[in-house]
Amino acid sequence: MSILNQLITEHGSELIGTLTSELGLNEEQAAGALESVAPMVVNGLKSQQDSGGTEAISGIFNQLGASEDLLGNLGSLSGLLGGKSGGGAASVLGSLLGGQSRGNAAESALSSKLGIDSKKAGMIVSILVPVVMSFLSKKGRVDPNTPDTQSGISSILDRDGDGSALDDIAGMVLGGGRNNGGMLGNIIGGLLGGGRR
Repeated sequence: MSILNQLITEHGSELIGTLTSELGLNEEQAAGALESVAPMVVNGLKSQQDSGGTEAISGIFNQLGASEDLLGNLGSLSGLLGGKSGGGAASVLGSLLGGQSRGNAAESALSSKLGIDSKKAGMIVSILVPVVMSFLSKKGRVDPNTPDTQSGISSILDRDGDGSALDDIAGMVLGGGRNNGGMLGNIIGGLLGGGRR
């Protein structure tokens, strides 16, 4: 099971509930947000690891506030943002994707795909990037096949990092419009009882 599907299985209902109730997204938009941002985070981290080693991704985890404690606040927007606003979202993505311009492009693509304004897209990024990274950290810590958290994260990235973060952005731009969520939508539908708004 991919890291995205694990995240949805374990924390999907809380995340979707927060994105819908506090940001005003519908369930389709919330599914599209997760489906877009999570692979971009994994592939961005994989690219950083390939170019700078485990030290590079360790620095990014510290910089972007990834912490397993965050996973206990998924039902609260204020807890997730931790005082941050959407204004720094492009910088967050820029750290992963290799530059501010790429972060801006990713934020704009997410806005276009979900049919929301850029401010709300920025808030989604500010929420989901640290959440995905915190979940990676948790899974890396408990991986029985690796001796420590960092090697566990590296193992997950090697397994799940199956593309380019820039390809993820291009896919959002070329795909356009809202996404029905595919398999992810089915998982979310099951968690929420199948009823979409």
